[in-house]
Amino acid sequence: MSGNPALEVRLELYVDGAFPDRLASRIGDLLSRRWPMAWDVKVPSDPSFEHPAEWRAVIPLLEGTTAETLHRQLAGDVLALDPSDAFHFRTRWSFQQTPNHQEVYEERWKPLPA
Repeated sequence: MSGNPALEVRLELYVDGAFPDRLASRIGDLLSRRWPMAWDVKVPSDPSFEHPAEWRAVIPLLEGTTAETLHRQLAGDVLALDPSDAFHFRTRWSFQQTPNHQEVYEERWKPLPA
């Protein structure tokens, strides 16, 4: 991480209805391409708001980026995977240099009625 501040990122996701098996691997692939490191992954048998599927890692925070802009980029990437008719996406960002500093961003997506 050569001098850049580090962030612990936790991506949490659940979908309305059944959680597609392929979705977890697609999200894992997406995260590994963006940040090639080991991710701690927990996908409960029935993810919910209280117990979402979760991916966690410590990543470098590059100069000029913020947790909010990274969240927006990830939300767009997850939406592009077309996870289901509706999903809830949350990211938690813990700043390693400031232990009590955490930022949380959420997105709730539902398609417009036809």
